Amino acid sequence: MKDKLELICVNSYTQALNAHSLAQLLESNGIQAMLDGEAVNNVLATNWLGSVRVMVRAVDLEQARQIMTKLPAKLEASIAAWTCACGETVDEGFVVCWACRADWPGLRPD
Repeated sequence: MKDKLELICVNSYTQALNAHSLAQLLESNGIQAMLDGEAVNNVLATNWLGSVRVMVRAVDLEQARQIMTKLPAKLEASIAAWTCACGETVDEGFVVCWACRADWPGLRPD
């Protein structure tokens, strides 16, 4: 049996921006997420030498996977900057508004 506090990789990306987008989406849905490998990815400044892993608690893994089904099939493809319903401009690659925590309108509905 897995320890409820054990961290599990829910997904990994070659680009840190995509890992941040998933982590923001998870956190906007009440799941704590942390990134592993981001420092190496940023120092190397290349996509082919490593990946950034999005980690969640074991107890949250199934819910995190369900939330991930809302993401576009290929998150590695960049999401263009978009304007949230609250009026804020959200930078390229992010799926959650930094101001109001609303999801990117391109997420698949439940």
